[in-house]
Amino acid sequence: MTDGRAALNYRWIRPNFRQTGTKDNPFLTPSQHTLALEHDLYTDNIRGSIMNTGKPTPDTEPDVTMAEMPLSGELVQDGKTINENTPHQPSQDVNTEMVNPVDNILTRDQDRKYKLCSEIAHGGMGRVMEAQDTNLHRSIAMKVMLDPNTASRQRILRFIEEARITSQLQHPGIVPIHELGIGRSGNVFYTMKRISGKTLREILKELKEGNAEIISKYPLNRLLNILMRVSDAIAYAHSMGVVHRDLKPDNIMIGDYGEVLVLDWGLAKVIGHGEHGNAAVSDAKGLQEPPGVKGHFHNNDSDSDDVLETMEGKIIGTPGYMSPEQARGQIGRIDERSDVYSLGAILYHMLKLESTVGISTTVDRKAALEIIREGRIEPLKETRHVTKPLIAITMKALSLRPKDRYRTVKSFQADLDAYMEGFVTKAEELSIRRLATTFLLRHKVISLFSIALLGLLIAGLLTNYQERLKAERARGIAVKAETIAKEERKRTEEALTNLKATAPALISLVDYHVQRQEIWEAMKIVNQATDLVPESPECHIKRGNLLQILHRFKEASVEYETALKLIPSNKTASINLVLCCQMLKSKDVQTLSEALWEQERYAEACHIIQSTAAKQKPKMIRFLIKWVLDNEKIQYKVIMTDNGICSLDLSNSNIADLSPLKTLPLTHLNLTNCRNIYDLRSLKDIPLKVLDLTGTDIADLRPLNGMRLKELLLNGCYRIVDITPLKGMPLTRLELGDCLNIENISVLKKMKLTRLNLSRQGNSATRFDTENQAITLDLSVLKDMPLKELDLTGCTEITDLVFLKGKHLTDLKLGGCDKIKDLSPLQGMPLQHLDITDCTNITDLSRLKDMKLSSFEFRGCIGIKDYSLLRMMPVARFLGQ
Repeated sequence: MTDGRAALNYRWIRPNFRQTGTKDNPFLTPSQHTLALEHDLYTDNIRGSIMNTGKPTPDTEPDVTMAEMPLSGELVQDGKTINENTPHQPSQDVNTEMVNPVDNILTRDQDRKYKLCSEIAHGGMGRVMEAQDTNLHRSIAMKVMLDPNTASRQRILRFIEEARITSQLQHPGIVPIHELGIGRSGNVFYTMKRISGKTLREILKELKEGNAEIISKYPLNRLLNILMRVSDAIAYAHSMGVVHRDLKPDNIMIGDYGEVLVLDWGLAKVIGHGEHGNAAVSDAKGLQEPPGVKGHFHNNDSDSDDVLETMEGKIIGTPGYMSPEQARGQIGRIDERSDVYSLGAILYHMLKLESTVGISTTVDRKAALEIIREGRIEPLKETRHVTKPLIAITMKALSLRPKDRYRTVKSFQADLDAYMEGFVTKAEELSIRRLATTFLLRHKVISLFSIALLGLLIAGLLTNYQERLKAERARGIAVKAETIAKEERKRTEEALTNLKATAPALISLVDYHVQRQEIWEAMKIVNQATDLVPESPECHIKRGNLLQILHRFKEASVEYETALKLIPSNKTASINLVLCCQMLKSKDVQTLSEALWEQERYAEACHIIQSTAAKQKPKMIRFLIKWVLDNEKIQYKVIMTDNGICSLDLSNSNIADLSPLKTLPLTHLNLTNCRNIYDLRSLKDIPLKVLDLTGTDIADLRPLNGMRLKELLLNGCYRIVDITPLKGMPLTRLELGDCLNIENISVLKKMKLTRLNLSRQGNSATRFDTENQAITLDLSVLKDMPLKELDLTGCTEITDLVFLKGKHLTDLKLGGCDKIKDLSPLQGMPLQHLDITDCTNITDLSRLKDMKLSSFEFRGCIGIKDYSLLRMMPVARFLGQ
């Protein structure tokens, strides 16, 4: 051969078919007939090549001659018939070569077709490898199963289904599948396009870390565009009857050249299929089932390493991005709106740079699922970039109930597109101000041009009218001009009347902003209303009121005087004009706030109280509390003392939002049994000394970090796990009774506590870790505390009281500590109250003989046989057998 490659020289011996056409030759068997047809077609191609170019094409020159093909169709080499077991030997005397030129370029062997390189990634079901396609000379990605020899049939079918579903979702935003096959070892694999780039999670992580290059490359608008392109792919998948069920930043790839691709369809579900039966793919909207195979697609809801069992089904997905119905295992309720929830969670992550659960799901997966199931997602805070429309879109997509979310991905995209284009979104609460602002911002040039054009038009009409009056002196023309002037005047008056009719709406907006303590916003609106209707006394009075609470009494007096000129009998203007004159002389803020209160201008009075020294006066504080809580319709009790104590009791109330309290100068706050309280952030700036959260469902104490509390009561708060936020507090009293999920109390080590409650009498069902019922607290942290009162009731793990030796306790409760035998560490303590109820292993009371106890409880102490010592003890009250 001319290319120097080693090859075999084969001779075909075949009868001459030139006299009889191949197609109609009756002497040929079916296999010979096919062989002859292939040879004739091959020869015709060569002949055509010679006719077109004048010489044979080198790569297609035939290696056989027509006369040398045997009837039997056997291959011979050097005169010997060979089969696949005959060793190939090169022949020197054979003139014609028969080697398929493709065999030297391409490979038929599946295992030789792909050359595996390095690993790209791996998950619970498979490993993704970089590979080289040796036939096409291109880099691809190959996904193979993990542990194929031990994989169940269900897992293998699911792997195949992932490839088949993805291959039929042909969209620019979905990775294309090249081939699904089986290797020589029997392991299933499929190949797909190799994507170079970063996942969305990597980009968001670098944004949070402050990577300047990533921040400049991925502003918010680009992130939103990426989400829109992801939504395009998901909307397409929904149109094909498929939901993804595992949308998260890890599964979104941004290519080096701007491509946006949705990855990992391993948990995809065909909408409307049963969860355990095999549903025919032909029932789905766009997916096709392989011919001759019924029920080939299965829903991926079992046999997974990352699922949790529930009463109804299995939990599939990633906490932080899965929908509440997924988190509850309600498989039958999963539809397009579950993917809408995941898109909302990704948008939440883009805006806040952390997931919706706000914790590491790998550390506390169950806690994350609990947050999702209950819809306790921390609301987004409004910033310069995170605007109200974006927050509204995000929280609508993250609604707890599917019916409250966007019905489709398209409707989610429509709202997001409306925001990006400057339109009002459907998720927002519409207002006149919002609509007007959006319109003006969206059409700045048109608005300014229209105003200018209107001005020019009016100027032109007036000029034309004047010229016509000068040019046309005739009576008839003058009369007609007068008629026109009357009509124009009437239209102008009507337009002005309509414009003035909007003044009451503006005035009501002023009152709205005053109630919300948005004084400067109210001032802008009242200025507009006054300019629009300068003859309105109400506008001048409202303007004077705002100037008055801003301590601009001279300007306020001018407004009240103007109102009195319009309506001399106006009492409100008269009273406040006198008040302004008085304040110009004395500037007594308390007098001003009391006067406003008497006029029932409560919101304005509270603004003055909050912003001046009058805030510290008890009478003004009572007024402030009354105004805040009466508006909230909440039952409360207030106690104030001369030494500055301001105590507010909201126990057993239905209060759910503590934000109205953030302006109150409280020192004591009682929220006992307020079951609707979950967030303590509004208490951050209140000067509290005593806080009672007994019986609430509070789980997070981080908002209390940095507060100067003296007493904190958390009895029955079984959701609390971590008390480290209490570090550094000047606490003297801490109640942790029945906080059964607190395991580490080392943060108490340096505290100067005099009263401490660590009792464990609650229901063990409130423990999160039910497999390990017993918790052993490290009580050595109590060593240096100046304790006076200590409650260890129910701490059954305590075996001795050595850690109390040397303490000066006056009150000690050890009820239920049935492993304690020796009371000698209590000797010498100035105890007044002692409780050893149900301490069944205590037999000797002699160590207590010199104590002057006021009360002694020893019910259930069956080990005590000698009670003679009790007769000598000056105990005021016995509670014994």
